[in-house]
Amino acid sequence: KGWCDTEIGKSTNTKDHMIAKIGVVSADILKNEAIKAKSEVKIVDLKEQIKNLKDDLKTATDLRSTEKKENQETIADAQEGEAAVKQAIKILKQHYASAATSARVADGGNAVLLQEDPGFDGAYAGKQKEGGGVIDMLEVIEEDFARAVKRTGQEESDSYKSFQTFKKESQSSISSKETGLHHAETDLEVAKLELTADLESLRQHQKLLDTSIQELDKLKPACVETGMTHEERAAKRQAEIDALKSALELLAPESSD
Repeated sequence: KGWCDTEIGKSTNTKDHMIAKIGVVSADILKNEAIKAKSEVKIVDLKEQIKNLKDDLKTATDLRSTEKKENQETIADAQEGEAAVKQAIKILKQHYASAATSARVADGGNAVLLQEDPGFDGAYAGKQKEGGGVIDMLEVIEEDFARAVKRTGQEESDSYKSFQTFKKESQSSISSKETGLHHAETDLEVAKLELTADLESLRQHQKLLDTSIQELDKLKPACVETGMTHEERAAKRQAEIDALKSALELLAPESSD
């Protein structure tokens, strides 16, 4: 009887220990399965967000480049027009001043016409007022060009600042999400490795559990009077083994990806 108690005790302790270990490993499998599933979803989501951010930044960069080019062309055209009008005003002022001087001389305090046509139709003495109107009109045009240069320059400056803010925020968000993606991918790899190890551990513990149950079954005929036939004991043992294997199979399929 002492030998029976010792052997049955050993096998029973082994069985109980394996059942406890299987419970712990099974909990780890469930935990790592959850981490794996969560990481896979997070990776897909972060990759899509990063792609969208990069696409939006590229689109904004292309638009900013086009806008900058157009603004530079507008400023250059306006500056060219302003310079041309300014030159025209200068020439006209010089012309009208010269025409007035050459067309009139002082004769007893009265203006006398000396030259009727120094290159233009009509007498210059009679067109000084008209010339002043043309110059006034050109000066308005000159101011319009100057305003266009200033306005477009301000718009370019505002657009540049706005784009730089958007670019900085986008790059910061992309960097943050890429870091999150790296962590999620690491978590996924770790979970996969731990699942592989856990499944192997589960199989080993299941094997040891099966062995301990078989040892107990071998001891029962000699040490325990059960009133059961050999066939009944074998059927009961197989049922226990099948039940444990079914529990293993519930975990294994989900963890084999």
